[in-house]
Amino acid sequence: MPRSLRRAVPTLITLARAALLIPFWRLAVDEHRTGAAAVVAVTIGATDFLDGYSARHLDAVTTVGKVLDPTLDRVALLVSWLVALEEHLLPTWLLWLILLREVAVSAVTLTSLVRTHRRQDVVFVGKAGTFGLLAAFPLALIARATRLDILAKGATLIATVALALLTVALMRYATQLRDDLDRLSREAPPAS
Repeated sequence: MPRSLRRAVPTLITLARAALLIPFWRLAVDEHRTGAAAVVAVTIGATDFLDGYSARHLDAVTTVGKVLDPTLDRVALLVSWLVALEEHLLPTWLLWLILLREVAVSAVTLTSLVRTHRRQDVVFVGKAGTFGLLAAFPLALIARATRLDILAKGATLIATVALALLTVALMRYATQLRDDLDRLSREAPPAS
């Protein structure tokens, strides 16, 4: 496979994930076909794994991919969050805490870009938390489609654990930002 095509594969998978967000919303909210929406949500989660896996195994890791993938993760989580809120799939208090964490991590990320001119690398605990949410949302849809309360409870438990992991990741990002800002202030020439 030519190198240019090999480097495009992960990005194409990521873009396919973005394209799936529209049918996911339509199936879940407009048509109330929660079973079909769950299948699309699982596919979205699978493409999140596949783009990273293919980037690493095809030696196709790019700066664009390092920015696009976590950005699309945030968009996919936001769409899933809106579906869960609209359809009452998870407890409202949990959904608002998830959104609050997403706003906080966005603020830390943007502050890091503006103040230090560097993008923070995604940490494993954040990937694990994102995976948890990308599993909890489809499980909540399946619970709705099957009317199995145990699945709804499982989705809530998974989302709660995922939120805890994502909060740990947020603390790591904030600590890294603080350390970067401290380093920059020590390296700055004294004001005259």
